[in-house]
Amino acid sequence: MLSSKTKGYVDAVFATMFMGSLGIFVKFMSVSPSVITFFRLFLSAVFMFIFIMLRKRIHILKLKPTKRVVLSSIALTSSIIFYIIAIQKTSMSNAVFLLYLGPVFASLAAFVFLKESLKGIDIFSLSISILGILFMLKFNFHFQSSDAFGMICGILSGLSYGMIIFSNRMIEEHIELDVRSFYQFIIGSVLIMPAALNDYSFVMIKNNIVLLILMAFVCGFLGITLMFDAIKRLSAVEYGVLSYLEMFFATTFGVVIFSENMDMFKVAGGLLILVSGMLQVFKNKIERIFA
Repeated sequence: MLSSKTKGYVDAVFATMFMGSLGIFVKFMSVSPSVITFFRLFLSAVFMFIFIMLRKRIHILKLKPTKRVVLSSIALTSSIIFYIIAIQKTSMSNAVFLLYLGPVFASLAAFVFLKESLKGIDIFSLSISILGILFMLKFNFHFQSSDAFGMICGILSGLSYGMIIFSNRMIEEHIELDVRSFYQFIIGSVLIMPAALNDYSFVMIKNNIVLLILMAFVCGFLGITLMFDAIKRLSAVEYGVLSYLEMFFATTFGVVIFSENMDMFKVAGGLLILVSGMLQVFKNKIERIFA
């Protein structure tokens, strides 16, 4: 039997791998981001409902979502919406970097409000992760007055991403994973529905329905559910550092599947992210060595 902490590490790695595969599906779909997001969340709720029914545990859904579950649901949807707007209003590099400040915000919030540990090795591994992201983006940033709105949305996407981690750390222990996942999927899909309906096209859905279902199962039901479980088992900084593996997997999939260019910046960035993850996984042993 794996310990809770070890299971958290395993969940985090698989969660980032599944969520990092989103680009594979998006590449083959001609669907707007809002519609993709709606199906990713709504169909995940359907899959979770079926999963609960198959286990004959439908009674657990009688438990109403708490304020913290609702808060996390709002953060989940806000992060996606603000990230989409940031991509549209500023450069991709700016948007990605600001989104991935989320784990930093979450780690600081958990340190201040939840009194979680934030040791030197945590700060070091988090810094290496951010440096890895910068390498993968080739430090390609530009800040102009025309980018102001996009930058603000990028910051809000990062804050919302951090709130996903932080709020899930606060969800009451008696709220089971199946329940918190189901309600976060449902609430999130309702919040994104107006934007999805505005971009909706029957032909668009019909032509991409198989990919939408597969994407929702892999990147939503599996990826996000495992993310919630990992956050529950790990501290904010532990999950935060490992969350950067999503960028590593997304880049790796792009190179392997779509023959995207692999340069020294991507190699260096990927290695830095892997090193930061290893530092977190083995930090207890490292601390004992240097104690």
